[in-house]
Amino acid sequence: MANRLLIACGLVMAACYLVHLAGPLRVVDDGPVYLCGAVEIASGSGYRELRLPRGYPQALAMLDSIGLNSAAGVVGLNLICIGMGLAFIYSVIQSEIGLSNRACVTIVLLTCCSWLWIYLAPVTMSDMVFFCLSSACLAALSQARMRPASALIFTIAALVLSVAASTVRTIGVALIAAVAFCFLQHVARRTGRMRMLAALIAGFATTGVTSLFIWQAAIAPDYLESLLSNHPSYGPSEIAMLRIGEVGEIFQNFSARALIPTANVLPIETVSFHELATRELQSLRYVFGLAAIGIILAGAIHRRVFSFIEAYLACYVGILLVWPFNDPRFFAPVLPLLLAYGWIGLQSLSGRLAVKRAAVCYCAVFCLFGAVAMGHSIYQSTFDRARTNFVCRQWMQHHADWYAAYRRFGGDRDAAQESDARQSQAAPSNKSTRRSG
Repeated sequence: MANRLLIACGLVMAACYLVHLAGPLRVVDDGPVYLCGAVEIASGSGYRELRLPRGYPQALAMLDSIGLNSAAGVVGLNLICIGMGLAFIYSVIQSEIGLSNRACVTIVLLTCCSWLWIYLAPVTMSDMVFFCLSSACLAALSQARMRPASALIFTIAALVLSVAASTVRTIGVALIAAVAFCFLQHVARRTGRMRMLAALIAGFATTGVTSLFIWQAAIAPDYLESLLSNHPSYGPSEIAMLRIGEVGEIFQNFSARALIPTANVLPIETVSFHELATRELQSLRYVFGLAAIGIILAGAIHRRVFSFIEAYLACYVGILLVWPFNDPRFFAPVLPLLLAYGWIGLQSLSGRLAVKRAAVCYCAVFCLFGAVAMGHSIYQSTFDRARTNFVCRQWMQHHADWYAAYRRFGGDRDAAQESDARQSQAAPSNKSTRRSG
């Protein structure tokens, strides 16, 4: 019965995500820069957007070259990457972390119910493409561990995937550390101490050269300079608080900015309800963040294993601890792994029956909030698509390059269809006016 329920939930979730294929082009955050970079690459003028790596714009340019430069093409790319990435990460969680089939399916469904994933699926952002590449890299490393005879082939494939992921998101460099760890672990099983030392030196040299190549050629030479030039500096404690808040927003499955009104509010009282609720959510996310981090660390300690997965997560989190920006989407690509460690951490606690009931209640509330987020997103893609288009056009029209790229990828097609409909409705009245004249 439980398996049938999980399958039914998976089918419903897949259908909800597929609805977004019919929605308008949504551009948020760095989306305009990605679209402009894609237009530059497609037109052959070179990539000049130094703020962001060129991997995702290259993928968008490929869509443009095959005639899929539309909202459906962008969303379709995200959905394909989500499906492939979840299949890869499912195999990694099952084979490396050792969770049961039902637990792995539950983690996949919880990931799909996350408000953050629902937010990222229909927009022009690189997170889902990076998730697919990073999950494929981890799956290749898992195969390298389980198949020693073909370990070298899978390790090379993982190295290629890690480089590809690094061109999509700079933090993909953390995957290279996982590849190096897996390679050295394989060498240690087969060679003596001197050969192990030589392999260690070669591994560090290869990692350094590969990272330097990615930094200088694949990403952009002046990436950090252009990125940090106009950004305020944060101290270590401030960055740590940013990360705790981001984890809290993800695990409470409710954005701390969800109740900020999109229109002007004229409250009767001095402080509006929206402001009070937003303040409470901003404070509550730190409580959820500390609790979630504690449970995840308990799961990592209870495993008592340091594998390439731990090496990847350690480097990933280490990079985020010096990254002076605030956005929960930084944790989106590793959410399934965090949920897996959280599940192990819950199992390690005493009072198994009480913990199981608490976990069931948490999953139910998590899915409930996810259903609300999915309903709102589907409403924006269907019944409210005209307003969604209008909001994007309203602020992008102030930037000529952004608006041109937005139009090239079909951002104004709904507006053109509305204009044609108005003209067709006005045509009969014009004809009748001419005849009466």
